[in-house]
Amino acid sequence: MSIVLTIVRVLVGLAFIASGLLPKLIAPAMTIQSFERWGLPAPEVFVPVVGVLELVCGAALVLGVLTRYAAILLAANMVGAVLTAGLVDGGMHLVAPPILAALSVLIAVLAAGASSSGPARAFRAPHPGGPVRPRIEGR
Repeated sequence: MSIVLTIVRVLVGLAFIASGLLPKLIAPAMTIQSFERWGLPAPEVFVPVVGVLELVCGAALVLGVLTRYAAILLAANMVGAVLTAGLVDGGMHLVAPPILAALSVLIAVLAAGASSSGPARAFRAPHPGGPVRPRIEGR
C-alpha cells in the first residue's frame, strides 16, 4: 500500500506543479482574466501567489518533504477553486478541484507514502505488519 500512496503523492504533486507553473506563472494573462470574472481581489497579485503556492507545495509532494502541510494547503486551495471558479463557471471546475482536494486530504491523512519526511513520518511500523507506534526521539 505504501508504494501506491507514494505514486499518488508524486502524481498529485506533478499535477499541481503543472497547474501552478504554466497558466499562473509563465503565461498568466488568461488566468488573471478568469480570476477577475470569478470576483477574486487583485488578480494580478493573487494569480502569481496561487501559482507559487501550487508550485512549491506540488514540489514538496513530489519530493516527500513536509507532505502533510503541503497537502492541507493544496486541499484548501482546491476548496477555494470550487467556491469561486466552480460556482461561476461550473464544468471542469466542479470536477478536477474536488478530485485534487480529496487526493490531497488522502495524502495528508494516510502518512503520504514511504519516502515522505517530516511530521508525516512521525508514526510508522517498526517492521512490515508490526504495530504502529509513535517515534520517540532518542530511542
